[in-house]
Amino acid sequence: MENQVFESANLFETSKQSFVTVGGISKNCLRLLPPVKGKQDIVIGDARGIIYSTNYQTDEPKIIIKTDPYPKEVTCIEIQEEKEKDHARIYFSVGNSIYSIDKNNKNKWKVEFNIASDIQIFKIIKDQIWTVTNNYLNKFRFGEVTNSVYTYDNKTKITSIYITDILIDDKLVLLIGSEDDKLKINKEDELIHIISTNGAPTCFCIAKLDLNDITNNFYYYGTYLGSLGCIKVKDQNELELISELKNQKEQFEIIEIKVNDVNYDFKCELIAIRANGMVEVYSIIDDYQNINLICKFQTHENLTGIEIGKYKTKDYVEIILSSLSGLVFSLTPEISSIKKIKSIDAKSLKKKIEQEKATIDNLSKKLSTKQTEFEKSSKASNELNR
Repeated sequence: MENQVFESANLFETSKQSFVTVGGISKNCLRLLPPVKGKQDIVIGDARGIIYSTNYQTDEPKIIIKTDPYPKEVTCIEIQEEKEKDHARIYFSVGNSIYSIDKNNKNKWKVEFNIASDIQIFKIIKDQIWTVTNNYLNKFRFGEVTNSVYTYDNKTKITSIYITDILIDDKLVLLIGSEDDKLKINKEDELIHIISTNGAPTCFCIAKLDLNDITNNFYYYGTYLGSLGCIKVKDQNELELISELKNQKEQFEIIEIKVNDVNYDFKCELIAIRANGMVEVYSIIDDYQNINLICKFQTHENLTGIEIGKYKTKDYVEIILSSLSGLVFSLTPEISSIKKIKSIDAKSLKKKIEQEKATIDNLSKKLSTKQTEFEKSSKASNELNR
């Protein structure tokens, strides 16, 4: 396959042992906590309304949290880092409410919203909660009292949402996937641009060429009909569909996409999962505008989520997947293909520098001696020729 990134013929080494098997897992219900000593815990919400947290200890997964069942299934999870080191809060939606616990299942609270439908997607930014219910996008400001700011009617079902870091007139720019096969760009509650897509956009992620890339105006999206695309959002006057790659053979919904360096080549790859269980890895070329399929793996699961992080070990990243059946497992790039950089301790480095310096000094002395001999030889030759 073109641009092969893994040395082994077996592109991935798959873990057949599930990290945890729970009730059915919906989209947006698999998340990773921030790293602690280089490793990350997995957080899962299932169809029975239970929140699980698991980490990996002594070659096996260990359940850290298993809550009592909440009234309905968990429909979305968000993780928010806190100021204190190693602290994070877990937010999750059940019915028309959002609950929160810390990573030890303590310090619990609940916000119930005055909305008739169940929350399908939500996002939290500082003191704001954005919720999606069918075709409505609701913005709330929460604290001791939660107040409704506004409600935006998309007129048709909202299939995905992404809140960017871009501000226009001090308002956040939102990417909204719409069931009418449109990608809508909003300045919060104001629609400013519509892009027609090949199927309703189902997911978004920011585009990066490498992990240090700070560009924040290119975004990838996947669609219900299996297309991948890229858009450029700079300001209200510069909104552009860069490219759309249509899958010619398989028209399976793209569930979620991530950008990360999964093969340690110092360049980011685009990783997409499809509803039929296919995991695809693309290289990113030409300043975000083109992608090449470099490998794929059939999992034989109905996939619902993907995270990329360090669960089993802090030495390399894994592609962590959730499925409709409740299985959570990982795909790991062949370790033999990862070029590890050997660390050099300070004493060895100092000794090496001293050795190199001594070599340079010795060469300088030899050069000086040769120059002196050459000058004497030239002077003697000139005297003989007189």
